[in-house]
Amino acid sequence: MKFYPVTSRVHRFALLGIGLLGCTLASATRANLDLSPQEESSDLEGTKISQLVFNTGSRLKASYQPPRGWKYSGGSDYLDLQPNGMAQVKARVSKLPAPAASPFDSEGRKGLTEKVIRSLPEGSEDVKILAEELNPLQIDGKQTYLVELSYTYYGERYACYTLFLERAPEMLSFRLSCRESNYQTLREEFRRSLYTWQNL
Repeated sequence: MKFYPVTSRVHRFALLGIGLLGCTLASATRANLDLSPQEESSDLEGTKISQLVFNTGSRLKASYQPPRGWKYSGGSDYLDLQPNGMAQVKARVSKLPAPAASPFDSEGRKGLTEKVIRSLPEGSEDVKILAEELNPLQIDGKQTYLVELSYTYYGERYACYTLFLERAPEMLSFRLSCRESNYQTLREEFRRSLYTWQNL
């Protein structure tokens, strides 16, 4: 009886088809990310650890630990965060449609920066770009692009931190805006919390 190696043409096509099917199924699973938060607690050596978990359409759930003391609420496409006792602060994680082209090439980054500027409240003035940076941090091993702005709104100075995450088949946006006087402290708390995202 003659045996044929799996590297034969027929088998190569079969393996390619299986690989493509696996990629399709993985993308479909990731597409089912639901940002409606569910709190989950565990006990680690006598210390209670709480985190938020999110359905992904599979047995494996995404997880996140917000900054300590921040309140949360959300729906299927967004997660809102609010520091206790602080007004004029908005923090949101939201799903965005994936762009047609590569989101983080030079044209894609330019488009994302313009998108952040267009999203500022109507009537914003004296808009300044504080930072534009590719991969200032990676979340769950995925690429990111950062845009930081400052602007004046009704006579007060504000700042805005927006981090885009490349995630097929959709992008995620992590955004914080607040008065400029509170920005550095809140920005650092928010930024540190982003490292805790898993299974996106």
